[in-house]
Amino acid sequence: MPLRHTEGREPVDQVGRQGIKFTMMVADGDEAPVSCFASFAALHTIEGGDLPSKAERMERFERHRVTFERIASAKYDVRWLEPDASVFITAADLEDPHLT
Repeated sequence: MPLRHTEGREPVDQVGRQGIKFTMMVADGDEAPVSCFASFAALHTIEGGDLPSKAERMERFERHRVTFERIASAKYDVRWLEPDASVFITAADLEDPHLT
């Protein structure tokens, strides 16, 4: 079951998880929230250049949010989840043709 965009839930920079946390919902009407993370490495890889600061990470995430949401949904569909059932997007995921 694919995930869908969630309105009203702001992404959060989570240094402990080394990523930006964002929430999506299961698209089957169940309304179950799914925690997703765009890794700092993925945020760096998607545009290249210098390692982004906290503010720049958030801006970069918003510019590429649709891409991160699409990858999160694809990983969720194939149950490529973390032990806590969250979805963690890595730099390698950006180059995986099955996810992008």
